[in-house]
Amino acid sequence: MPETSTGHAEVHGVVNGAVVQAGSIGHVTLAVGDGRRLPVPRQLPAAVGDFTGRAEHVAALDAPAARVADNGPSAVAVVAGAAGVGKTASALHWSHRVQERFPHGTLHADLRGYGPGEPATPAEVLFRFLRALGVGPKAVPPGVEEQAALYRSLLAGSRVLVVLDNARAAEQVRPLLPGAPGCLVVVTSRAALSELISQAAMPVKLAVMPGTESVELLRRIIGPRRAGVEEDDVVRLAGVCGGLPPALSRGTDNGRQEAFVRTNRSRALAGLGRYDEALAHAERALVLRRRSDDREGEVFTLDQLARVRQALGDHGKAIALCEQAIAIRPEHAYRPDLAAAFDTLGASAPHVGDSERATSCRHRALEVLDDFGDHRAAALRARLGAAGDPPSGRLLP
Repeated sequence: MPETSTGHAEVHGVVNGAVVQAGSIGHVTLAVGDGRRLPVPRQLPAAVGDFTGRAEHVAALDAPAARVADNGPSAVAVVAGAAGVGKTASALHWSHRVQERFPHGTLHADLRGYGPGEPATPAEVLFRFLRALGVGPKAVPPGVEEQAALYRSLLAGSRVLVVLDNARAAEQVRPLLPGAPGCLVVVTSRAALSELISQAAMPVKLAVMPGTESVELLRRIIGPRRAGVEEDDVVRLAGVCGGLPPALSRGTDNGRQEAFVRTNRSRALAGLGRYDEALAHAERALVLRRRSDDREGEVFTLDQLARVRQALGDHGKAIALCEQAIAIRPEHAYRPDLAAAFDTLGASAPHVGDSERATSCRHRALEVLDDFGDHRAAALRARLGAAGDPPSGRLLP
């Protein structure tokens, strides 16, 4: 009598139609699936409610989507630009608008290329994507190459949108690219990722928002009634925010708006040599920052207060204020403001006989901007090379 054995076969992934499983060759057992399917993954975070402008850049993303819709090869678009210009907001706004064109799902991952925390590894992201596509945790292969191969196999013949936010390098992205036609990948990064562009990825370059779009965004945030009454202030505030959406939002956040406006008014008054008035506005702004526990804004205001003290020749107080700003944990600080505080400290250090600190603080400012992917890093590096040792004066605007 032949031996009989039992076995267990599993099918992973999204399976369309009935499932047939053979328990053994000697004794065949057929099992028909009950028709249940895993939910189609829709992983996009919420879009920005006050999204404004960027029509040209959003339209640029329609071109690769159209090629994919016409059964063309998988496409990649790289949305690149300096920190804070709105790369993530633009990518999410567009992706929400078109995700129904991708009936088999939308995958999303924050690659943490520029923080917070350590950058995400391809293995980490592939594990999450494979789970979303129906692979059991024990069935995920151990190696990145095997994981990527299974991922590409599952996406073959599918129409899926993949959004990879905050990438630092092409090496983070390559294992996450589908291999078969029908899929579109949108990557955001402060770097150009030229290695991907050379492989036919389409670049979408974002710069700071034009003045008209900045004003429109502020109007949406604070409401048309208030914007109509305070039109001149809206235009001025848009100007001092430099076309950066985070700064525009930060400047209109409930009670924090007064602190933001006072800090920038202090900067304008100092530029006119009206230091006593500038000092009063900055000191009041600091009180408001601390009252509202606005740690990010506090760095910005502390640096401005230090600049005024510096202009008044009180370098000891200027250094103490910068040290308070630098002591705020980096995750609570807007990095360009932190770099500015290092630069201000470095400008005052020679006046108290600390030339070594003057140099080290400038290099620390450069490290912060480089790590943040800020466009001002290149200009600071050039000024630092031409400023002598120790550098004199402030090197950042």
